[in-house]
Amino acid sequence: MKSRKRIVTLLTAGVLGAAAIFPYMAGTVCQREENKAQAAFLPEGKRPFAQTVSGVIPNTVGGEAAVSGQGEDYGQNVPEPLLSVEEWEKMPIGEYPINIDSPEWEEMSYTQACAACNMPKEMAESLTTEELAKYAINYPYLGTVLFVFNSLKDGLDSLKNKSYVFSELYARSDCNQGLLKEYLNLSCDYQLLEEENDMIGSNYDKKTYLEAYFGMNYKGLTEEEKGIFMEEFEKKYQEQPESIQDYSGARIFYAAKRESMPSIPEGWGADPSHPFVGSWSGF
Repeated sequence: MKSRKRIVTLLTAGVLGAAAIFPYMAGTVCQREENKAQAAFLPEGKRPFAQTVSGVIPNTVGGEAAVSGQGEDYGQNVPEPLLSVEEWEKMPIGEYPINIDSPEWEEMSYTQACAACNMPKEMAESLTTEELAKYAINYPYLGTVLFVFNSLKDGLDSLKNKSYVFSELYARSDCNQGLLKEYLNLSCDYQLLEEENDMIGSNYDKKTYLEAYFGMNYKGLTEEEKGIFMEEFEKKYQEQPESIQDYSGARIFYAAKRESMPSIPEGWGADPSHPFVGSWSGF
């Protein structure tokens, strides 16, 4: 496994995994790389979400979920795309020309990697919503970016400042439908996740992102969309091994929902069998 892929996987594991499984994230081996990741994603004036994540997501590693320390300020401007439309069009829909498995990825800074993962604006605008959704869930830093901000909302919104895929997708009136289709078609390789801690290869980063997105945007879903999502969410939750259900990412939907709807009763959503689920009038 390439070292940069390992770094991205470790960063994601650190914010999603239980402390018993990923204790090494508290060490110094990955700390320098975590600082670089912060520099790549943290807009000016934002405090690391690591300082507040333990109050939102249970079972993070000592509350130090994603990054700490200071990094170079990259601001909130979308990075200039590194590759041309022609280079993107050579790839199947949803695949990135340069990604964590590419040889050149090893030599790139985080800033360059973000630019390589940002398609030209005119191409993003030309894609259907379903096509944009495929690119969105394959974004290489998907699992990491959610947890380096003061809130899950800031993390989700930050993607618009890193990729025209997200700025265009989030602006579409049928964005929810596009991402819901991806969620319904998504499956996770829990054996790979448990044996190799591979959040990306197992698709666990995609699942976490989509559940955070729908938790944050739940109030804006139609009643039909809510029903479809909740049925699939409960199905996916029950499919997880018990050890995976202990991951903080397994409950990120509830954390995002509480953040977006602060009037939710205290303790709501501890797990899908909670008595509030499906019964509280606010839903």
